Amino acid sequence: MNTFARALVTAGATALLCMTPPLHARAATGTFTYYIGDGRERVLQNPQDNECYSVLDAGGLVENGTDATVVFFAHAGCTDEGIATLAPGGWRAVRNFGSFVFVRPNG
Repeated sequence: MNTFARALVTAGATALLCMTPPLHARAATGTFTYYIGDGRERVLQNPQDNECYSVLDAGGLVENGTDATVVFFAHAGCTDEGIATLAPGGWRAVRNFGSFVFVRPNG
């Protein structure tokens, strides 16, 4: 990913995180599917908003069957630069991610 595209992803992820209400926990409704390094499928049901999910050796096709946007990070802890986002109902390939978080704008 080039520097400009990485800056856009980071700016978008930061904006989504800033717009998310911090005072109460909500869960995304639906399922999120991803794959770990040995090809095994992992499925999360109704994942919590704003909770960082750290994973080992994940990458490949991801499917967001939830009603929240997913932000992916290269390393565990969701503290580095966001590398990709995935809108509700979407799917795409995301290479080598170490963590992700579900966010939604106020609304």
